Amino acid sequence: AFFWALSRNQDATFYHDYHSKTGQGLGTEYRYVGDVGSRGNVLFNVLNEHSATDGSSDSSAPTRTNRSYVLNGDMNQALPHAFRAYGTARYSNNISLQQAYQDINIYSQRSSSLAMSVSGNLGAYRLSGTVDRNDYFEGNNPGARTGRAPSFDIAMSDRPIGKTKIYFGASGNTSYFVRQDDLKDPTTNHSLWRFDGGPSVRAPLSSLPYLSATGSAAWRLTRWLETKDPVSGQNLPAPLTRQLLTMSANVVGPTFARIFDTPNNGYAERFKHLIEPSFTISWLSPFDQTDRVVQTDYTDSQVGGTTNVRYGLSNR
Repeated sequence: AFFWALSRNQDATFYHDYHSKTGQGLGTEYRYVGDVGSRGNVLFNVLNEHSATDGSSDSSAPTRTNRSYVLNGDMNQALPHAFRAYGTARYSNNISLQQAYQDINIYSQRSSSLAMSVSGNLGAYRLSGTVDRNDYFEGNNPGARTGRAPSFDIAMSDRPIGKTKIYFGASGNTSYFVRQDDLKDPTTNHSLWRFDGGPSVRAPLSSLPYLSATGSAAWRLTRWLETKDPVSGQNLPAPLTRQLLTMSANVVGPTFARIFDTPNNGYAERFKHLIEPSFTISWLSPFDQTDRVVQTDYTDSQVGGTTNVRYGLSNR
């Protein structure tokens, strides 16, 4: 290896790997540390491998050549206007070669991943964009792929309406979801575009110090550019739109609390004991075409026409 200190805050290392029976490889690693918490490192290796030779004169054995590369790295970079970029890479194009030449930790991995995101605030709005891809392996063969390529989010933080105690917020997401259950079978490709977003309101229902109660309502519009054939399970080029109204009430309390003075305890001069019941009820408007929705995440799996009740007791 050859190490090069480029400056006070960045360096690079160049590698040459020689395997006497299987080939040669080249690699480089770059690291930097910048202002306002910016830092990053990336390691890239390329291996040109051929069939292993043992010095015998037998030329009947088939020869093979493979070129594989491995990309590993992390990045956290500040951008103008208070935006920030994040990136991670744990990717290899040939899992069998990666397993053959690496340690037990890498050998036991069953996935390769790449991810990059940019996020920041513009006034009251939170913006973010993401691209990621994850490959999962069955033995040495690629099995499945998931990811988003790309995904865009916008959210407006809750703010009061005028001088009232009613708060209003909104959010939206547009994504191309990548999902293929078997990379060798094109019929298992369930990738599609989806838009989801809508406004929400919430308001306090109690001003008692020992009882917290909040009511909220949200309207969500979701549109898929493809739907699922309930019989074959394959994607169909038929858009589907869903509108859901959610109404919920959340109550925490009445809260019972007591403070015990223990000046001679040695561990703490006081202990606080808190008993806090909670109750939430929510209602979701009906939707009768769930069997046509391509399932990707929680947004797709919501079941309309349902009422949910949650209750509990916290003792601390």
